[in-house]
Amino acid sequence: MPETPQTHKEIVKIRREIEDIKRSQEADMQLNREKYERLVSLTLGRSEIRARVFLAVDGLKSRKEIQDEVGGSQTAIWFALDTLERYGLVIKLESSKRGSPVYGKPRWIHVLRIDDYVRSQFPIEQES
Repeated sequence: MPETPQTHKEIVKIRREIEDIKRSQEADMQLNREKYERLVSLTLGRSEIRARVFLAVDGLKSRKEIQDEVGGSQTAIWFALDTLERYGLVIKLESSKRGSPVYGKPRWIHVLRIDDYVRSQFPIEQES
């Protein structure tokens, strides 16, 4: 069904409004950066395994692939993922690989560059 000129105008208007909302949220995130960093710090605690799991999440890897990358016991890795998900640092995406959920990170993590913050708190060797 072809788009009418009126429909096109509505779509353009909605896109502008969405972009404005995103920019407003990003400004608010920057103003509240310390609160977000505190949430990350409290969630990770001093757990290097949680930090490694957090950094391994990229929106493409399944739970099993994260476990293989990070190393360690299945129980520890899965508990870390569950904790990170419970506190909103990672999210289960709708897709899965062979029945294993794929994990991503919410938008605020990317906007505030929280991965860099975590790397500064946990001097973890990164694989190239």
